Amino acid sequence: TAYEIKECDWSSDVCSSDLASGLAAASENVATVPGAKLFYTDSGGSGVPVVLMHAATGSVRAWEYQTPAFVKAGYRVIAFDRPGFGYSERPRGQTWTASVQAALLADALAKLGVERVTVFGHSWGTLVALALALEHRSLVSALVLASGYYFPTSRADPVLFAPPAVPVIGDVIRETIRMPLGALLAPPLTRSEEHTSQLQSHSFISYPVFCLKK
Repeated sequence: TAYEIKECDWSSDVCSSDLASGLAAASENVATVPGAKLFYTDSGGSGVPVVLMHAATGSVRAWEYQTPAFVKAGYRVIAFDRPGFGYSERPRGQTWTASVQAALLADALAKLGVERVTVFGHSWGTLVALALALEHRSLVSALVLASGYYFPTSRADPVLFAPPAVPVIGDVIRETIRMPLGALLAPPLTRSEEHTSQLQSHSFISYPVFCLKK
């Protein structure tokens, strides 16, 4: 089935029509499981459950354009904010490895009454998807991995993104300069003429500014 990719005007931070359809396709909920409270969206229905695992800088909002297509195809779509992302908790005192996150998500799915799922993982989310498949084999019926971050590499971005995760220092950053910095970085990243031209030439949609600010 072919699905239309629309050009969006991000002057109001969201492409309202497509975003609205994504929001309408799934309800928002919070699952309280041992270890944390997890925010998730669930389209419901009796279709085959598909669980979507977002990347290291994402949240459930990353799937708002894909969810309507999956629902239209007959699937039940469940997406979680992984611990510390979006609206999900990330309590201190725990090292949040892929295995720990997978166990948490397995508990959440059990609470939802889901017994078998197809899991899709993107970027760092592939590690959680793999852990779920390897350590909770009875739960996962199929596994799809996209652009996985499987091996350590020499990259500058982990160093740049690390300070907000450091206790005390991260608290100060998140409560002071995070929003102004996001607002400062958003225009050149999402609205420059060169960037927009590149995105349009590859039929991609630019990233919502509110995600960068968050």
